[in-house]
Amino acid sequence: MALVPKFELEIKNTCDKVDVWEMTNAYSGGNLTGWGAPNIDTTAIITADIKIYDHTGVTLLQTIVMYGGTTDVYTSATGAPTPSTFKAFTDTSWAQPDGIYKAIYTVLDGVTEMVSADQWCLFTCNLCNCMESLLLKMSELCPGDKLDKYKEVYDRLEVLKYAVEAAHVSCDFATATALLAEANTLCTTFSDCGCNDC
Repeated sequence: MALVPKFELEIKNTCDKVDVWEMTNAYSGGNLTGWGAPNIDTTAIITADIKIYDHTGVTLLQTIVMYGGTTDVYTSATGAPTPSTFKAFTDTSWAQPDGIYKAIYTVLDGVTEMVSADQWCLFTCNLCNCMESLLLKMSELCPGDKLDKYKEVYDRLEVLKYAVEAAHVSCDFATATALLAEANTLCTTFSDCGCNDC
């Protein structure tokens, strides 16, 4: 079997940074698509990157270069040239809103292009932060109708979040995207009016 690159993106709670994990690992009897003979090792790489597309896989939104130009995440990795899982980047820029993104990790050795399995990443960082902010505000609010309104909005966001996750797992990306847009609208339009002003 040929090398199949593997990776994971982990968004930070600031929602504008991601950690990038290289997870191909070394070739073994349990990992026939890993680094090392009979597959290539990292010294054979000419270029490598992770491309981020919209959920349809049509529109390229961002490229994270793993190897090329002045970038080389592999040489210093523990175990190179057949490294185990390692963090390739910490806090690399992430310019995308909440959504589902198709991410593809490609490694080129000058002859063969080796591509990861299709991976659709769900990011709900802004929604989660909105919900946490509502919880904090609820802990500081006076009782009554205002608190009830916050609870109602929080409960609606929680239902939307679970529905987005279910749609993502079912590969119903259009529904997940629509539900995320609804949650985003609710987060941005619900405003805090003082304790006695509602």
